[in-house]
Amino acid sequence: MTTVQKYALMLEYEGTHYHGWQRQPDEITVQETIEEKLAQIIGQKITIHGACRTDAGVHALAQVAHFEARLKRPLSQLWRGINALLPPDISAIELLPVPEDFHARYDSYQKTYQYRILNSKIEHPISRRFCYWEKNNLNVSAMRAACQTIIGTHDFSAFRAASCNAHSPIRTINSATIESRDQIITFTISGNGFLQYMVRIMIGTLIDIGRGYRPLSDFEAILSSRDRQQAGFTAPGHGLTLTNLEVHKIQFSQGPRNVFLF
Repeated sequence: MTTVQKYALMLEYEGTHYHGWQRQPDEITVQETIEEKLAQIIGQKITIHGACRTDAGVHALAQVAHFEARLKRPLSQLWRGINALLPPDISAIELLPVPEDFHARYDSYQKTYQYRILNSKIEHPISRRFCYWEKNNLNVSAMRAACQTIIGTHDFSAFRAASCNAHSPIRTINSATIESRDQIITFTISGNGFLQYMVRIMIGTLIDIGRGYRPLSDFEAILSSRDRQQAGFTAPGHGLTLTNLEVHKIQFSQGPRNVFLF
């Protein structure tokens, strides 16, 4: 009899039609979709564990997940088979065996997200699934200065959803940058972890500063307040993409990628 082996997947998906990563009753999720296809091809019930629980509408270029199975076919056949069965908005970029003690969530030590804003008088159809449209002219310099406040280790309760069940609001942010090119403003943030809606609430607050609705000094005051009511709105999920994950114990051949055409 074949033995149980642990495997890791690097996954890319467009989150538009999914109610987030995590399996939920009566909702279509990324996790459930992949589990169903793996079970179909392997012939066993499969549970996969993702490194990040992306929200509804959020995309991923490099989600990492692991599962255990007894395989009766070469790994290359499973990789081709799962990609043949998955819907066109989910792909298994890479599949490899991993050590028994590997865990996608607990062995990920740095996550990178990008949020894209289309800052234009009109909305452009090509970018509507991947960018938040903001028609008001944004002060990018003020937004860039504000986001430097979050670098380091802080209590991020002010940027935490009320429904967040994380044990601690303390997180470490290693970098936060804002770039502007051809009407696309890109906020890139890397850290050891993020609270529920944390990046999206930060973006809503930064947009308020960019609009001139709040002074630049407000951002640091909001962070220090630890009060969600002081922060801005929660930006929609479709502008957010998980772009990179760094994990211990394994090495994918694929590095960080950027497939956006804008």
